[in-house]
Amino acid sequence: MDSLPPERRFRSVLIVCVSLLALTGSVNVAVAAPKSEALDVATTFKLPAHPFWMRYGDPQLDQLIADAINTSPSLAVAEARLRKARASFDGSKGADVPALSFLGTAQKLNSSGGAEGEEGLNLDELGVAGLNFGWELDFWGKNRAAVAAASSQARASEADMAQAGLILTTSLATAYIDLARLYDERDLALRAVEVRGDSAGLVRQKFDNGLTNRAELQLANAGSATARAEVAAIDEQIAATRNLIAALAGRDPDYGQSLTRPALKGPSNFTLPERIDLDLIGRRPDVVAAKWRAEASTQGVKRAKAAFYPNVNLMAFVGKVWLGDLSVEGTTNSNIGPAITLPLFDGGKRKADLRGAKADKDAAVADYNAAIINAMHGVADVVASERALEGRLKDSQLALDGFEEAYRLTKLRYDGGLSNYTTLLQAEQSLLAQRKTVTDLKSRALSLDVALVRALGGDY
Repeated sequence: MDSLPPERRFRSVLIVCVSLLALTGSVNVAVAAPKSEALDVATTFKLPAHPFWMRYGDPQLDQLIADAINTSPSLAVAEARLRKARASFDGSKGADVPALSFLGTAQKLNSSGGAEGEEGLNLDELGVAGLNFGWELDFWGKNRAAVAAASSQARASEADMAQAGLILTTSLATAYIDLARLYDERDLALRAVEVRGDSAGLVRQKFDNGLTNRAELQLANAGSATARAEVAAIDEQIAATRNLIAALAGRDPDYGQSLTRPALKGPSNFTLPERIDLDLIGRRPDVVAAKWRAEASTQGVKRAKAAFYPNVNLMAFVGKVWLGDLSVEGTTNSNIGPAITLPLFDGGKRKADLRGAKADKDAAVADYNAAIINAMHGVADVVASERALEGRLKDSQLALDGFEEAYRLTKLRYDGGLSNYTTLLQAEQSLLAQRKTVTDLKSRALSLDVALVRALGGDY
């Protein structure tokens, strides 16, 4: 080794240092290196203990929502954000524990004519290899506030994912209920085609026998064509709703077109809350997320205030130092002691950071208050609609019974030549419109049931 020229010896030490750095790296005492996580929304997203969609008794809806949870892009985004927030929380804890790292350096000092030390030592080469220890003593709570803020953000992301799941499942259930309603309306439209066709046939017979005029015949034929066009329009809406369901589930359009006719049971016997209070509203995941973000912003203010106080670090080093000939054994060196940093002038940066943190807190608190107000209004609206629906449905059914009887009597009068076709047509239109009203109200009962689930935050 003594026979090596200085340049070769310098390169040898440099290679050793770089190799040790590559093998050792920087080691944090308490925090393990993060592992790559595969995307698994179905595992991260927690299903409610009592899934609301199960009470509708439709296996196809159950499977649809199960498929959507696995493939929905909106849930995948929420899951990725949750993993990021948890990683940030894990990373924030590293600032509050001791850190250990390896230091290795080899330098070729350039000076005109070289540098000579005592006894003719060549000082053109410098090498250092050892372990650095550092521990920031968090006297003022800056790091603790950062950890608390990151923890609150992670909890907010958990609530965000629950909210994304709630929106996904309720949106799918609502679209599925719409699909069932459209099938019911299609049945009514087909019945209308049959009724209008029968009426047109009667008018044709009377026209052929000279008992009515061509105007009534044309009116009857037009009514029959209108009924057939209504069936085609509903078929278009059914196809569009199938596509919507497929999009919500994160699937291609063929998935939606493969759905069969829904087989939903009637609305569940869901007990309406007697009154709306903050405890009930506070369970909603969007309100919970807003609350945790407000808490995170409060910790941000604490962290900004702590920046005005000195940083106190405990520092230590142990290792070898080479000065001059890098081929000989270096000098063992070690030291330990505190390091205090007191910021004196930063151009107003810390004050600006504090003002910004306080503004973030005010905004987060305002968002939380807005979330509560919006939630209370949302629940109140659904409850009001639920309570009014029972009376509307009862009265609409009574009206339907009346229109059914009125149509029957009007048709008898028309068949007996005691009434004209215009009167019969009016009775038909009133009957068909009322049938659609009752069908829509029954569907609305299911939709409001789902809306109440969303308004109350599901089972979160």
